[in-house]
Amino acid sequence: MDHSLLFAYHDHIAMMRLVLSIIGWIFVITSISRKHNINAPVLCGVLTLAFAISCATIPLDMSAWWEDHVVYSYTYMGHGERYANDPFFTFFTNMVRATGLPLSWYFGLIAAWYVGAYWLACRIMTRGRAQATLLVMIMCSSFFIAYGVNTLRAGMAVSTAVLAIAMYSRSRIWAGVLALIAINIHFSVALTICAFGLAFVLKNPKWCLALWCLCLLLSFGMGNTVQDMLADLVTDERAKYLETEISKQAGFNAAAVALLKKGFRWDFVAYSLLPIVVGWYYIYVKKFEDGMYKHLYCTYIIANSVWLLVIGAFFTDRFAYLSWCLSPILLMLPLCRARLFANQNMAVVATLAMTILIAYFI
Repeated sequence: MDHSLLFAYHDHIAMMRLVLSIIGWIFVITSISRKHNINAPVLCGVLTLAFAISCATIPLDMSAWWEDHVVYSYTYMGHGERYANDPFFTFFTNMVRATGLPLSWYFGLIAAWYVGAYWLACRIMTRGRAQATLLVMIMCSSFFIAYGVNTLRAGMAVSTAVLAIAMYSRSRIWAGVLALIAINIHFSVALTICAFGLAFVLKNPKWCLALWCLCLLLSFGMGNTVQDMLADLVTDERAKYLETEISKQAGFNAAAVALLKKGFRWDFVAYSLLPIVVGWYYIYVKKFEDGMYKHLYCTYIIANSVWLLVIGAFFTDRFAYLSWCLSPILLMLPLCRARLFANQNMAVVATLAMTILIAYFI
């Protein structure tokens, strides 16, 4: 069977990663000599449009049924499931299909939504003063492209949830509307939204960190037991990812699933710990007093704590990204909202360079 299109698909994505990496390094070099962060709203618009066009022109091998991108293609063409548990995504798909637009436009519109929601969130969180710096930071982070070209539904939902969280400081009504839309695009982001709500109660970062440590110990000591209990409690179809037995993975090839089961992921724990350590440094060492940032910090720790309980799940990165989506924001946002260092441009350079380098490995 000729899979030349499949190779072209992966080559296209590799090129997208390379281009984003180059853009990130250009920002690194440019920031060395700048006293202020880069705002450049026009550049943000160009990045959004360019990413949308790149996603719209991805070549597809329609026989590669294991690629989520192909599954979405069949759905758009009227075949396969309609994602009944995610009504807004179904509505969005039906509306685009009703216009008669080709498949490439469908993927382009999803990508534009994905990056556009992040852009608006960056604009709000940086008060319109460093939106390009923060957006490039997000686009160069680990898993950004994966959620823009493969797990499209989750990507749309996560970026919309981040926009809802950012919007809360301006309009609680619009924040609530966006949160409902995000949950109805992909129900999994209810975890991120609920973590944001719970952060109003657990608003002391020290309490949240204690919760994180407790969940880490529980996961390490009795991970499968906790995971199976949660799988029995969750009624959504995606609870199948929590099953610890390969035989229960309906719809998946057992050999392929076995390769995805990697046990306790210490590398993911280390990656998750990075924004916790950096955030702690900004809040308690640099005395960065910012209500939004502290709330985001607690939201991240709470959501990441839940993921720790299911760290051994299949596709564990998909659960982790429900908190990891906030990671680049936690690392860069203080540098966009306050003057914390004498040579702050070098702190921006170091943070962005570290993010790009980590994305090469995770």
